[in-house]
Amino acid sequence: MQSNNASSNGTIRGDLYKVETEGLREKIQNRLDQIEMLMHEDFHLKNPEEVMLQTLNVSKFWSILSEEDRDFIQGVQSSIEEGWSWKE
Repeated sequence: MQSNNASSNGTIRGDLYKVETEGLREKIQNRLDQIEMLMHEDFHLKNPEEVMLQTLNVSKFWSILSEEDRDFIQGVQSSIEEGWSWKE
């Protein structure tokens, strides 16, 4: 009987982990979308600190970001540091 409970708990924990991971990925994607919107408005030229803070909030999840997302974050940070327009 205990082995059934342990098995059920393991499955439940696995399901919860999957839901938490999917929720985290959704939050990260929402942050990436927000950064992209800010960049297309050249908001980083008016308020570079705010946009850099947004990139740092995403960068803390570097290990689970795709290569494309990592490139995007690095490009945004370079644009902030160099003062490049994103509209060009």
